[in-house]
Amino acid sequence: KAALITQIGGKLKSGIPHDGRAPDYDDWTLNGDIIVWNDVLSHYESDSASFEIIVTDVGDVNVDGYFDASDLTAMQDALHGKTVLTGNAAQNADFNEDGTTDIFDLALMQRELAADTGVVSDQTFPCTSEYVKLQSRTVAENGVTWLVQSGAAMECSISAETAKITLAGSSGIKNGADYRPRYGVYVDGELVEDALMDEASHTVTLWEGEQKTAAVKVMLLSEAMYGGVGIASIDVVSSAAIPVKPTPQRKLCIEFIGDSITLGWKNYNNSKLASDPSFFGETHFLCEGSYGAGHALEPVSSESLHPVYQGEQRPIWESIRLMGAKKVFICFGLNDIAVYGVDGTVENFNKVCDKILENVPDAEIYIISAMYMYRGSEMTKLNNPNLRTLNAGLRDMCSRRGMLFVDIASHLVDNEGYVLEKYSSDHYVHQTAEAYDIWADILRSIAAHNIVWGY
Repeated sequence: KAALITQIGGKLKSGIPHDGRAPDYDDWTLNGDIIVWNDVLSHYESDSASFEIIVTDVGDVNVDGYFDASDLTAMQDALHGKTVLTGNAAQNADFNEDGTTDIFDLALMQRELAADTGVVSDQTFPCTSEYVKLQSRTVAENGVTWLVQSGAAMECSISAETAKITLAGSSGIKNGADYRPRYGVYVDGELVEDALMDEASHTVTLWEGEQKTAAVKVMLLSEAMYGGVGIASIDVVSSAAIPVKPTPQRKLCIEFIGDSITLGWKNYNNSKLASDPSFFGETHFLCEGSYGAGHALEPVSSESLHPVYQGEQRPIWESIRLMGAKKVFICFGLNDIAVYGVDGTVENFNKVCDKILENVPDAEIYIISAMYMYRGSEMTKLNNPNLRTLNAGLRDMCSRRGMLFVDIASHLVDNEGYVLEKYSSDHYVHQTAEAYDIWADILRSIAAHNIVWGY
């Protein structure tokens, strides 16, 4: 026989400490006394212990604190052998609690999320915060929610046999073909439609005749000056009680990855945190001088440039997984172009993103534009025309992958595309505190619309 008595040494209801033992305990709730009956000696024995509480939330396979469509994706990846579930994730995946994780658990998870009423019906839902999560700048007008800023998006989970989204066109549909609003529609992270909005109303069929629960996202891919794209309705054929639900917010942990320019942002950020601890939330940095996307793909060795985390060099995706970062900002490019060219650099970005998502499937990746150069500092391959082409390629990559491209570079240049004097610290590529003021304004604006602090 055994018993565990917890919180010994903590305060009683009266507010008086139980006793003065072990004042160095970090948390009384994670310590206690184990009392065991010894049959041989016929008396009780006790010992103090610290322990870890394993919190289980059945169905929360990606361990983000919610049970939703993203857990179905994590479960499917595990069943297909793409990932291996351990710890809380493995326990949460055993939905029927029979000691194994299999297709039966997945089926029960799908049924639970669907909350099936048994009656199939046509249902229409507005694009409002009751049913969807809205990111960045949106405007609601006459029953339509407009995505009016590049990167603005709607996200939700849909459980239905058939699912469609009706989009609305703004005055931008009258623009020339190259200047109309462009949008992307994603189902479970896969781009299913990337098109210019050229009509007043357009319906996108997400799937038809197949019962499923999936994560759905609609994002404005073009700049605001071309006009917005509206979401008029979400139409489903479903027996679920609540077939459309907002994608839950995630706890914040931001990671910045990059080269010496990002190191400058780190130093600026740290100086601001010294006087304002809430300046940019919980941030981490994996930066090295001369680092690039190509370096990130190299094996760890005594010659590699991988940033150090927990005392050793690691691939950045391993460090991201260990620190639990969910928002990842990447700023590479200057150290890649001369070696890999523009196309090769974009391909390396794609590979890095793939590696990050393999290790942290629910990470959200933001690509920061490659920074432009000071007048007279350009080289044969490292020059502003190539950097502009690179940024165009990165923007297109982001639109295809449903990621946000963060254009900081264009805010720091003159009308000929060269970095302004006041923003250049070395008349080359490195930047001043005044430039990082611009970084802060842009990144905090993105955070205000896309990131929930300390949720």
